[in-house]
Amino acid sequence: MERGARAGLVRVVCFCNHGDFCIGLLGRMVVVLMSELNEWLRNLPLEQRAETMALNNETETSIKQSHLERAWPVLIKRRLPAQAESILADMVAEYKFTNSRKWKFDFAWPELKIAVELHGISDSSGGGGRHLRPIGFTNDREKMNDAGIQGWIILEITTISLKSNIPFLQLLRAFEARGVEFE
Repeated sequence: MERGARAGLVRVVCFCNHGDFCIGLLGRMVVVLMSELNEWLRNLPLEQRAETMALNNETETSIKQSHLERAWPVLIKRRLPAQAESILADMVAEYKFTNSRKWKFDFAWPELKIAVELHGISDSSGGGGRHLRPIGFTNDREKMNDAGIQGWIILEITTISLKSNIPFLQLLRAFEARGVEFE
């Protein structure tokens, strides 16, 4: 993310075929999510903040994660009801769910076999990157089919769907389907 010469102008690398920079709703959403993430980080006690930042700098996961993936833990905490926050402790990022392939879920609850796949599809650019190209789309279906055969519940969430509470309600329903009760 890069600040432009004019205040408030944000350029976000778009994952569309022509590689242009997209300015608009996605850029504003990323700014808001990153702002929330930074606010959360600033509110941590100094010792815990340093530990969190050191951990993020040392992990391979933080380097490969998109802005949406980095913002997901903050976003989910803000959008889930308070009684459901207990599920966050067991959430694992970049979870490799099979030994036969290098497939990973963006986020997973391995004990319950619930996974979240985040797709940064922008409604302003029409781009979808790898996920909408024929080979990428086909590979994603192979991955999702294999996970389904293994008994996983997979929620595929796009930036567009995050405008509503539907993905978070679906996540709660997935936990309820696995027998998790919320007070």
